[in-house]
Amino acid sequence: MLFSYNWLQQYIKGKLPKPEKLAELLQMHSFEVESLKDLTGDWILDIAVLPNRAHDCLNHVGMAREIAAITKGKLLLPKTTKPAKAKGTLKPLNVIIKNSDLVPRYAALVVEGVLIGESPGWLRERLEAVGVHSINNVVDVTNYVMLELGQPLHAFDYDKIQDPFGKSQSKLMTIRESREGESIQTLSDEALLLPKGALVIEDTKQLIDLAGMKGGKASAISFNTKNIILQAANFDGPTIYKTKKQLGYTTQAADIYSAGIDPNLGMLGFERALALLNEVGAKGKVTQIVDIYPKKTVPRQIKLDIPYAQSLLGMRIAAREIQQILKQLGCKVSLAKKSQALLVTVPTRRVDVEIPED
Repeated sequence: MLFSYNWLQQYIKGKLPKPEKLAELLQMHSFEVESLKDLTGDWILDIAVLPNRAHDCLNHVGMAREIAAITKGKLLLPKTTKPAKAKGTLKPLNVIIKNSDLVPRYAALVVEGVLIGESPGWLRERLEAVGVHSINNVVDVTNYVMLELGQPLHAFDYDKIQDPFGKSQSKLMTIRESREGESIQTLSDEALLLPKGALVIEDTKQLIDLAGMKGGKASAISFNTKNIILQAANFDGPTIYKTKKQLGYTTQAADIYSAGIDPNLGMLGFERALALLNEVGAKGKVTQIVDIYPKKTVPRQIKLDIPYAQSLLGMRIAAREIQQILKQLGCKVSLAKKSQALLVTVPTRRVDVEIPED
């Protein structure tokens, strides 16, 4: 994945190491840096994030957290705005999930009265520095949040979601597995013939999204859009991986979902998106919050025996330093009673950490 040095700097208090030194530190501690490119006024690092760390480091804040732990720096998190429901005029949105095993969490905001326009220069420049083309302020915010936090977002034009004959008292979206021979016209105007079992979203008349991979043209945001449905979902990683392999087609969102991400990340994605929508002039008011989350993911607690860890690593690291490193990575750490061990509460975003060896 491409990372902007200037963008990473936003999340670190104090000055980052120089680009060449930063690449060396990452290479020694975490990830292979495949290239370092001098871009006018910025540097672009192409960092090979392996699938076992894609869930937390295929994004700028995740990589900055890793850098802060390496350099003993302070991580600065971006500004967020909690969704506050306001009274609106739109019909309510109903969401039906046919197989909840494939959609651990589905969250959406209905936002009324958005102002679609061009993104400000800073947003366009930041996206384009890492190879993402600017579309408009709302779509750019969804891409920005994905690259910043690792939570793919998608925006539907609310008014393009079809009702049966336009007479229903609500809007309906259904998430299901595709049937053999179904096809979808994507946002980029590609006609994709879908394999059986791909996750799709449909309204009452047509497919509107290839879930976790690419939005459908039928519900695309345009400069005439007034109301949106902002989606922050959690889709089953193996299903997305299988679909992209069957299609021979992928997107950055699909690559992120394929590795599996934290279901608790969705609300943070919303909060960041709302702050950015205000910042870029899209505004709008939240009139409905949908959150279908039947089986909540909670933090794991792992007992880490310090002598065992030192033996396994083949080097002596002081208990205090171990605690500091784990805390910098977002863990809560306490001493276990009457033993040389730590009780480590692991944040749910670290889906790779399950046992002491991790």
